[in-house]
Amino acid sequence: MKISIVTVVYNNQETIADAIRSVIRQDYKNIEYIVVDGQSTDGTVEVIRQFEGQIHQFVSERDEGLYDAINKGIRMATGDVVGLLHSDDVFYSPTVLSQIAEAFQDEKVDCTYGDLEYVDRSNPNQVIRNWIAGEFVKKSFVFGWMPPHTTFFAKKKYFEELGYYDTNFKTAADYELMLRFLFQNDLEVKYIPSKVVKMRVGGQSNGTLKYRMLANKEDESAWVKNRLQPRFYTRILKPLRKVGQFTFSYLSNAYLLPILAMLLIVAGSLNSVYPDLFGIHYKIGLSFATAWAVSMMSIPVIVRVARMKHLTDNPNARSAHKTSTPTLGGISLFIASILGITLWTPFEVNHGFQFIIAAILILFFVGLKDDILLIAPMKKLAAQIVACLLVILGADIRIGSMFGILGVFELSYWASVLFTLFIYIVIINSYNLIDGIDGLAASMGIVAALSFGVWFALSGYHPLAILAFTLAGALSGFLKFNFSKSSKIFLGDTGSLLLGFVISLLTVRFIMYNEVASGPLHVQNAPFIAISFLIIPLFDTLRVFMIRLSQKKSPFYPDRNHIHHLLIDRNPSHKRATLFLALTNLVFCLISYQIFKNATPTATLVMLPLFFGLYVLMCYILKNTQAGIFENFIMKYLPFLHPVFWNKGFDQEEKKESAFFLAEES
Repeated sequence: MKISIVTVVYNNQETIADAIRSVIRQDYKNIEYIVVDGQSTDGTVEVIRQFEGQIHQFVSERDEGLYDAINKGIRMATGDVVGLLHSDDVFYSPTVLSQIAEAFQDEKVDCTYGDLEYVDRSNPNQVIRNWIAGEFVKKSFVFGWMPPHTTFFAKKKYFEELGYYDTNFKTAADYELMLRFLFQNDLEVKYIPSKVVKMRVGGQSNGTLKYRMLANKEDESAWVKNRLQPRFYTRILKPLRKVGQFTFSYLSNAYLLPILAMLLIVAGSLNSVYPDLFGIHYKIGLSFATAWAVSMMSIPVIVRVARMKHLTDNPNARSAHKTSTPTLGGISLFIASILGITLWTPFEVNHGFQFIIAAILILFFVGLKDDILLIAPMKKLAAQIVACLLVILGADIRIGSMFGILGVFELSYWASVLFTLFIYIVIINSYNLIDGIDGLAASMGIVAALSFGVWFALSGYHPLAILAFTLAGALSGFLKFNFSKSSKIFLGDTGSLLLGFVISLLTVRFIMYNEVASGPLHVQNAPFIAISFLIIPLFDTLRVFMIRLSQKKSPFYPDRNHIHHLLIDRNPSHKRATLFLALTNLVFCLISYQIFKNATPTATLVMLPLFFGLYVLMCYILKNTQAGIFENFIMKYLPFLHPVFWNKGFDQEEKKESAFFLAEES
């Protein structure tokens, strides 16, 4: 199969050589390369002639504009498949056309597209933003989606049958052509989940306000021509899709991220000296930002050191990962959390925090030793008991009432201590056990931390709100790298112990503050609401333990009965399974709080077994359904999720990390 590449150029002697080299360096050799010049006057033609013999067709003559020149090149093409490479751009790697050719081996495929990387015009190694296009879903056009046009390849016969670029459009002819091919004529398209092109920023179509306004007008003309019925949000979502790409890329910059972290640390230091400098709600938000920035900045360093010292986890038969992966993500969680707590928490009004910090230190060092050297399970359990008793006895953070469940209200002191210790240990180990696929423990932690954090903030318990938002910020920074490919890192026992401990602390505090009826946000049914915030980790641990005991195995015997294993065995990737479970947990939190927050103890005794039974039923259905049914269900009943989350592009690991990580590696 021959692939024709068309490059059009006019007065671009600075970058045309890079574009040509990226074509001739491709490892796929059945290529026809066509260059169409618009009678350049700046030396472009002389640069092109240096590659004579490696360019199959070259013409330099006047044209009627960019799209007229592109059409001229496509008509000249003799290949089976045609793709464009603008004179400002380069192919991302020498294997790009091999991937394109492989995609077209499927005779049903009519066209393909991939991901796009925007780079600085003068320095192509400086990433501005990434466009991760995602799997094609026709309805996504209504949500303002389109494939990156510079990564688009199509069989030549469709240009002849359906028409070339419409030269009546000055800026949106590429968008109109893809609407015509993919939306109006339903060509079979395949998404290639990797970067295809590096595109230099500063092109005509988005370089000025004048062109942007013209493009918006032409977008509407393209919709009319191709019978796309836009919604009121289509015009809004199309440009807004780029905002997240810009925001993350700039915040991940090798220079801006450390500066941001340092500014937040300085602000926190000033807060310690001048406690009234920031309002309390600003402090809560800044604690999240501080933990996020420190986590984002520290993880690349931890990954590099872990690889150098071979502090990695090697895959086995039960592992979800395929390569050796660092397991010291808990270090970043510890550093980010400690900084966020100490910089923004008003210790003068919360004397129990020194015991919390001490307990965190104990669990940190025990978890770190277990990640590096391994320790016996009973020793690890003993350390958990010591850390929890330190908080229970030292800070007096314990549950004193059963809220009338089973007819029990007030607990005696030692009954309260033992019951609270049991709660701590169960929650800590629940998060340890749920940490089985990428992002799951962190996502569950974020949902629980933000649920508790919002309640504490609105109820006036600001130090605990800061603790919760700090944990959520640290986990948010970690999550990016946990989903990564080239810089992947796991929480390890260090992280899962810290995560479980802080969540258990927030849980006990939430129940304690609701033991006394006061305030507009008082929750009469606090134990059930607290359980709902942790519903998936707790219910999954209980269900798996029951299965193992029924099979006469130790409850700690490893297997693949966790709900995340059942999900990924039905074909969803780690990201999709994690997202589904996190959203399920979040929805359950919201529904439970609104409906059951003031339920009676009797109702609680009925609801808990009922919801657990529904959870077991859901797991049973997952385990006994064929692979692919999960995806089919989403496609059929929740199609609105596709443009935002639920596409295979969301599944793919980005191969190139933030500029900061690359700078650290180099």
